[in-house]
Amino acid sequence: DYAGQGLGRWLLAYAEQQAPQETTTFSLFTGHHSDRNIAIYQRAGYDLVDRDPNAGVVHLTKALATV
Repeated sequence: DYAGQGLGRWLLAYAEQQAPQETTTFSLFTGHHSDRNIAIYQRAGYDLVDRDPNAGVVHLTKALATV
């Protein structure tokens, strides 16, 4: 019911904010057919690292800027 209203982006940002301060990289997996999720993650700064259709997943990471 909430598709397209920004809930996924909000949840992702909230999860990232909960990470310990010393976190340098976020890593996540999603289904290789989850094009909408992959697009959300990429717009949030995640890079596609690996797409394995045999396993049915894609792996994405996001490196944080170090201060």
